[in-house]
Amino acid sequence: MVGALGFSFPNRVLCQAESAGRFSGEGQGDQEAAPERPPLTEREQQVLQGVFEGLANKEIGVRLGVSESAVKSTLQQLFRKTRVRTRSQLVRVALEGSFATPRK
Repeated sequence: MVGALGFSFPNRVLCQAESAGRFSGEGQGDQEAAPERPPLTEREQQVLQGVFEGLANKEIGVRLGVSESAVKSTLQQLFRKTRVRTRSQLVRVALEGSFATPRK
């Protein structure tokens, strides 16, 4: 199954939305558009990938070759960018597609 941002399950590969209009409210009549979020950095995408997989901060750090503190810092950046306070809210916002990820 592919989610709102192009998340591919079970691998959960992150990619940019197929259509820019998909999240802007374009073609949805009177529905309010989702707020636009800043694009995610590659590191933020990697940490978000770990969150999707249910990994702990320490496990994400081991996988990425960074400290647990670096993962926590990146999560805080993600929380600020997405205007959420918890990991579950972060996942919800990501799946709703209210922010874009840069293409490689």
